Amino acid sequence: MDETGRESGLLIPVLSNSTIKGFIVGEQVYWAINRSMDMIVGTEYYSKRGWAPNGDFRYKGPGIDHLVVRWNALFDRGVEEEVGAAIPAGIAVTGTARSGSGARPADLLPGPVGDELVNQGGVDVVALGRKDLTSNTRVAGVVEYLSSYLYRLVFNDNYSQAVSSEVASDLSVTHEHNGFIPSVVLDRFQTFASSSNGDEARIMHLPNLRYDVLDRPLFASNLYWGFNRRSAT
Repeated sequence: MDETGRESGLLIPVLSNSTIKGFIVGEQVYWAINRSMDMIVGTEYYSKRGWAPNGDFRYKGPGIDHLVVRWNALFDRGVEEEVGAAIPAGIAVTGTARSGSGARPADLLPGPVGDELVNQGGVDVVALGRKDLTSNTRVAGVVEYLSSYLYRLVFNDNYSQAVSSEVASDLSVTHEHNGFIPSVVLDRFQTFASSSNGDEARIMHLPNLRYDVLDRPLFASNLYWGFNRRSAT
């Protein structure tokens, strides 16, 4: 146990059951790294799907400096799903040729017919934080990586997050002095059009330079002025 009262060790095991995951057994380890950092690392085993590692890292520095990283993943064995069109009664299938009384090629969809294993696993990592480089300069942002929307849709227990098909990240470096605030911003946007892998759009903006001036009196008058400008570098 450290001076803050925290103690490294094993957490309460996870035992549950799910129609999608099967029987679930899991364990996590809490590590009090020092007075400013701690971490939880663990994994769960889904009897129907496979191993699902997860964890959290937290850092609290001086002032409002902080960093939180959360991750979860699933190494999925796959779930059987039916693919292709159903074959009408009375039509025989030999190899790749389909024949039968009155059958025409247009009556059936092309491609394989049957069951196949569909991998619904993936990785989701989120990091958010802020670091004051000097008393006037800071770096802050939120960065997320999601490998598969299908993974989020099937396994996320939070409904509002599960149905969200957008992943946004932004990182900025900002300097402030006497109300003059230049900053450099990087941002990335990813949206999934469907649960099919690869059916997505990614937008990565070039570094943007933003310059803001907080409202201030215009000379000795009662008028105020301000300024903001953004441009790609």
